[in-house]
Amino acid sequence: MFAMMIQFRHIPLILKEPIIGNLFSPAGAFSDRISKPEFVTESDLKGPNFLVAGSMKCGSSTLHQLLAQHPDIFMTEKKEQRYFSSEPWRRVSVDEYQEHFREGQKHKFRGESTPKYIATKRAVPLIHAYNPDMKLVIIVRDPVTRILSHIHYTYRKIHKMESSDIKLEHVLYELNRNGWWYRFLRPMNLTHYCRGRYVDHLDRVVRYFPRSNVKIVRFEDMIENPLSVANDVFAFLGADTLNDLEPVHENRGLYDFDLPQKMIDDVAKFYCPLNIKLNKKYGVSLNGWTMPKDA
Repeated sequence: MFAMMIQFRHIPLILKEPIIGNLFSPAGAFSDRISKPEFVTESDLKGPNFLVAGSMKCGSSTLHQLLAQHPDIFMTEKKEQRYFSSEPWRRVSVDEYQEHFREGQKHKFRGESTPKYIATKRAVPLIHAYNPDMKLVIIVRDPVTRILSHIHYTYRKIHKMESSDIKLEHVLYELNRNGWWYRFLRPMNLTHYCRGRYVDHLDRVVRYFPRSNVKIVRFEDMIENPLSVANDVFAFLGADTLNDLEPVHENRGLYDFDLPQKMIDDVAKFYCPLNIKLNKKYGVSLNGWTMPKDA
């Protein structure tokens, strides 16, 4: 049974990473205390020199499409490659990964967008081992609206429900269930609640990369002024700014019912101290983010 779960046939031979030691280390398979792998390739293909990350439902798809409009930037056709966040026994070889960038060899900048890179502890040290000069674009969003959007996504995509069929009890169930699991899965950063702990994610990033290699983008700013935010990212990468971009995002409501204020306050209270740390340490504006009434 265990051998079936491991699926040894997916273990790449090119990427050498100690698997068993990671799985059974005190911090488990999700530790960022992993041995540095050797990225050995026989290909002349150039891989990414920047990555878009950020938690689920923070707008990585929107930013991916905005960046792809720049003539000097190549974004992979499949947005989420999930290369650095995949389990070692599921990860393809580095040659297979870089094959996704074949069409972008003449572009100065090459990137892909995988939200899980910011949430999965194994990803950041692997990214650094692959390219210590990698530039990272991290997207953050009001964590209260993010978790509510994540729950909505869970029912639409995983449970195959129509938006009109999602009720308040579904939202409450997911919040309570994730709150219970949070106590046990927090080290793995897998629950809905963990995805909104941006300050923890960024702390891990800056342990490996200089702050100058990290650009933080607010979802709210991107939706309000996509051209301005895209040009900020272009400048961060070293690309020329543009005068115009095609719109790519339609902002729409999630639920057909009002959410109880107490529920929103409870979630906001959880994130409030984390958001304050985010503001103080990384200068992220909390303007427009949900705060508990008694804050």
